[in-house]
Amino acid sequence: MRLGRLGFVIRNEVEAIRLCGARSITADPSILVAEAWALREGIIGARMLGIDKLIIEGDNLSIIQAIKRIWKISWAIHSLILDTGEDLKSFAEVHINHGVREGNVAADWMAQRGHSCSNLTYWFDSPDHRFSVIIRKDALGWPNSWDPP
Repeated sequence: MRLGRLGFVIRNEVEAIRLCGARSITADPSILVAEAWALREGIIGARMLGIDKLIIEGDNLSIIQAIKRIWKISWAIHSLILDTGEDLKSFAEVHINHGVREGNVAADWMAQRGHSCSNLTYWFDSPDHRFSVIIRKDALGWPNSWDPP
């Protein structure tokens, strides 16, 4: 059976980690579904932390445009996007931005970690030295390069 994976990272205004998560996905391992699940799980995590102002950054334009209700929602992620949209109503302020893949290295690193997590696993700080380096480079605006775990 082919497995997909998801990962997300929640950081505060000074780029420090508040929460990261990862897990494998067996139901539909497509990239679109994994990205939609990652967004959903990240928003659930932000709600758990009591965050009221949220900036969402993602590199999958289809997901970003679907959650902003600019593009038609694909049937494969329809319920995930609708549920996520409902969750977003609980935040005082939400900004949703599309970014380039190179700017999403930390979340991609966490998604790689999802291969070893059959259930959603949370970390409240850096799970690995390599991940800490990625976060520090992000905060400083340095280009990232990394080797998957």
